[in-house]
Amino acid sequence: MINANITKNNLKIVSTYLYEYLKLKGIESFKKNSYRCLNPAHKDTHPSMFLFKGSDSGKLHLKCQSCGCSMDIFNTVEVIDKIKGLKNQYAYICNLFQIDLLNPLPSRDYANLCITKQKSEEEIIKYIQQCHNSSLRRDYWQQRNIPTVLQDEYNLGFDKNDNALVIPIGSGCLKRFINPKGPKYKRSVGLRENFISHNLNNNMPIIITEGEIDALSILACGYPNVISTGGIANLNHIFSQLVSTSKLIPIIATDNDVAGKNAYVDLIHLCVKNNWNSPDFFWNHVEDCNILPQHYKQIKDINEFLQKDKTLLESILTIIARRLD
Repeated sequence: MINANITKNNLKIVSTYLYEYLKLKGIESFKKNSYRCLNPAHKDTHPSMFLFKGSDSGKLHLKCQSCGCSMDIFNTVEVIDKIKGLKNQYAYICNLFQIDLLNPLPSRDYANLCITKQKSEEEIIKYIQQCHNSSLRRDYWQQRNIPTVLQDEYNLGFDKNDNALVIPIGSGCLKRFINPKGPKYKRSVGLRENFISHNLNNNMPIIITEGEIDALSILACGYPNVISTGGIANLNHIFSQLVSTSKLIPIIATDNDVAGKNAYVDLIHLCVKNNWNSPDFFWNHVEDCNILPQHYKQIKDINEFLQKDKTLLESILTIIARRLD
């Protein structure tokens, strides 16, 4: 029980009002119950956030397929109406929809919503294996310079129906669409985990990349320690978790563009505020390299670096490992 009067079942019932709450607040919806991401740190140019219904619990929640942000009605009230604390949020929603605090009734719209449900664990495992067995898988991943041995180790796949690379992550997977007309990425419903390498070396720094394919590119060079943020908006959160739970020295490897560099600067401000050691920036190590080619500034990200000059990327990773060992 949350307190003497509000039960978990009460919270579940009130959660059925998420769709109505979004309509009431004038949050613009697009096709297939999609919205522009409500995460304040994510500047969503395409509608990347979708409304989902839990396969077992039936609970409504929003999930961004780009940055990975997941929100129920209570998180959403905190973002939109700036109301903090679960009890305050619960009371606010009940008042908003004239619901009995102690005996709430579910939303009338809830039962009629046509919303995608989460796939079962068995369905996800079967889907990932089908994608891994695709005859097109090797060719598409090798175009990204990701070797077959790495494809097999991480069970990478290709979905020919969606024309997308498939990356298993934790309890689900990520799709990276090829030549997308809309969002480039789509995460499994409810997926909260981030891509992280299997065998971490506690004596080497960990590289934090922006994208999962960038993380795989680091692994393709034989460097064992890497984690992906799943989107630049998650950088500060992932870094904060590492600081509190790990002794590994982080190296920030966001994309080599204005957004990536600005995200690194914002992270440095967070470190100063919390009295944390500031992390190194991967692209600074690239600039310090004496064998640096002139065209490096046109390289957008780690995977592009891998495709243009794997030998140089391997050399820089070796320098990073030796310098910080």
